[in-house]
This record gives sequence, C-alpha cells and structure tokens, in this order.
Amino acid sequence: MPDITVRRIAVEPLERVAFEPFGVIIDAGAFEDETLNRAPGQMAFLWVLKQLEFPKPPYVAGSRYLYRGARCDYLQQHPESTAVLVPLDGRPSVVFVAPDRDGSPDLDAARAFLLDGRRGIVFHRGAWVRYAYPVLDMADYAYVSARVDPTEDIRHVYIERDHGTVLEWFFGPPAGEGVELSPGGAVLGLPRRVPEGFEIGVGGRISRVVKD
Repeated sequence: MPDITVRRIAVEPLERVAFEPFGVIIDAGAFEDETLNRAPGQMAFLWVLKQLEFPKPPYVAGSRYLYRGARCDYLQQHPESTAVLVPLDGRPSVVFVAPDRDGSPDLDAARAFLLDGRRGIVFHRGAWVRYAYPVLDMADYAYVSARVDPTEDIRHVYIERDHGTVLEWFFGPPAGEGVELSPGGAVLGLPRRVPEGFEIGVGGRISRVVKD
C-alpha cells in the first residue's frame, strides 16, 4: 500500500472576498455594487459580473455530477478558458481550488467551497480547480465551455500519483465569535439569536420582556 498523505480541508461558505482569487459568484448583486449596469424603469436590474474568455465560440450544456465521496486525486486548469457552473436542481456540492505556484497548484493553500445550489460560479481562466463533488446523490449544472474535445485547453496535475497526496473535504464545526466548543470539538453553544424584545431564561426558555 503506497504511503499517501490525506490533506483534509474544511469546506468554506461561498463568499465573494474568499472566492475572489479563483473566480466570481453568479448572483443578483446589491444596489451599491459597482457591477450594477442598468435598471430600466426601476423594473429590472442587471449586474455585469465578469467578462468570459474562450478561444473559440462557446456552448452551453447540461452536466450531472454523481456522488463520489470527498477525496480528490488531481486538479485541472483551463489556460485559455473561463469555466461557468450554474446549478439547476438546488443540490449542494463542493469544489476544490488552489492558487498557482510555479505552474502547478499550491497544495498547501488548497481550499474547498460549498456550492449551495442557489448561486453559480465562474472560474478565472487558469485557475486550478476540481469540480463538482455532490454532497447528496448527485447535482445538475448548466455548464458553459468551448471545449468540444475534452482534451482541449486542459492541464492536469495528478497529485496522488506524482505528489503522494489526496485532498479531502469535510464539514467542520462553525467558527466565529459566540461559538462555544468542547475540548473534543463538539458544539456547546452558538451566537445569540434572540429577537429584540425577548430574553433567555433558565433552561433556555425564551420569554418576552415586559416593559413598565
């Protein structure tokens, strides 16, 4: 049995700033966003999120990814193309990404993001990625590409074969202010979410505050 290193990566929520080095999120923006392009008659709004790049005319396809566990043995890069994934069925999945280091993925900085099924993503041209790992039995996407021949415009780095490493996503406990964990990592308490005008009493009972 070969000696393989399993690099476990906690899945992060898909947030704009965190995902920015690897691509953009497809969603309706905020009115103050610089991407807001037009709003005719205040009845419709358009945010221009990213210019797509393809070496030849692209097409749109439907794609289905089946559940295959959480481990990844290679990462890929499309040097000349952006890659677009838009969920069709609302099912969650996970994507791996990694920054480039001297023409190869930097495995020490690899990350995993949750696609919750409500928003799409566009990967930057040349990003190191592996998509998509369904959390449930499968996940369906609209996929925009110019690659008719699957060997076109693609580079692979086989991290298990050549680097003795596999990536594995996992869902860790929540983090941040107000999260209380046991020494073993079990969640004991979460941030306070009591509506205004209520208070928490003994045993967690919620009661309305009576004002004089």
